[in-house]
Amino acid sequence: MKAWRSPAIIAAFEQALKEKTDLGLCPVTDSIVRRHSAYIRQLSRAEEIPVVAEKYGVFLSFGNPDQLWAQRVFEFITKETGHKVFFAPYSLPQHPGLWNKAIYPALRSASSFVVVATNPEHLTKRRWVDFEINFFHQVHPDRDMIPIISGFDHQSLPDPLPAFDALTWNDEREFGAVLQQLRTRISRSNAGRSAAGA
Repeated sequence: MKAWRSPAIIAAFEQALKEKTDLGLCPVTDSIVRRHSAYIRQLSRAEEIPVVAEKYGVFLSFGNPDQLWAQRVFEFITKETGHKVFFAPYSLPQHPGLWNKAIYPALRSASSFVVVATNPEHLTKRRWVDFEINFFHQVHPDRDMIPIISGFDHQSLPDPLPAFDALTWNDEREFGAVLQQLRTRISRSNAGRSAAGA
């Protein structure tokens, strides 16, 4: 930005950030710009970036086209099981600093990994989802991974997900039944981990 903007425009932009003025950007871009700006200010003052390693019972992953389904899963788990869920649209905006400082501890602390997809390409074409799947399985090869899928065979999921029992739905009624099955799977995973003293 600084290479082709005048000093006056840059100063006005930085002042708007400091005053938390509406920048007229989409919410995601606004969040990224503000986080980056805060991060750069911290670096320029040589401050430590605050990191709060929160513990989660469930890590919820999804590709952007499935965010609405994932949102419903997040709301259900939070309300019906009481487990703390890492769900990027909710968890990341509340985390100061770099997002990977929130994602790694969440993946390490979760007892269950839930992934929502209506098309296997929603997972395979998004590197961060592939990373989350593989990182969780590598760190916790004995913990449950729960694919929640619709519209395709679970064998089309990226590895290692085909090795786990998928919960499938085709319509709204079946989605409600899947959520009830999910509650049982999560409770079993977390109970097993508690008994093992993890």
